[in-house]
Amino acid sequence: MVREAKENAILVYDRALSETTQTFAKAWRSVCAGLQAKNEKELLKKLPAEVWSKIVDENVQQNDLLALASTCRFFRDTTGDLGKKLVTNLSEDHFLKLLKSGNVPPHSLDWFQWASDTLEFLPGFDCDDEERVEGVAYEGDLLNYAASQGSVEILRWLMEDKGWEPNLYTVGEWAGFGGSVEVLEYLL
Repeated sequence: MVREAKENAILVYDRALSETTQTFAKAWRSVCAGLQAKNEKELLKKLPAEVWSKIVDENVQQNDLLALASTCRFFRDTTGDLGKKLVTNLSEDHFLKLLKSGNVPPHSLDWFQWASDTLEFLPGFDCDDEERVEGVAYEGDLLNYAASQGSVEILRWLMEDKGWEPNLYTVGEWAGFGGSVEVLEYLL
């Protein structure tokens, strides 16, 4: 009888704890949503458009604008208000211009995962501009970009986890552009 009462007490306690936790989690989400709305309305909008423009112009590359705008409504509206195009350009010409300018921002595996899951990619690699489908990137474009960054981790993920087939000549060439011996060793 004592054992049965103890087991019932534990069940009642567990049930009460579960209900309390769920209630707290719901209230916490509500508080967080309220704070986010308050910050969005009060704090972030206190910066003049010129300051936002400077922040975006000096710190956000064109290929990052879409990712930035995807993080929250405020950033999406702000980039739109600044007249920025939410376009990610993964073309070879664009990457070559970035390499020559020295403004190649390093991107993380998370960015590559976002790009590969969000943007439309065709299989392979088509370097002939006349044959390329406009507005679409090729898997080879992202592989080449990862190679130029010198990221074996990202290349491994794209090739092994995503199953993308590299053109070893172009990927090797881009690894050379980026000066990455590690990528060349991985490809061999």
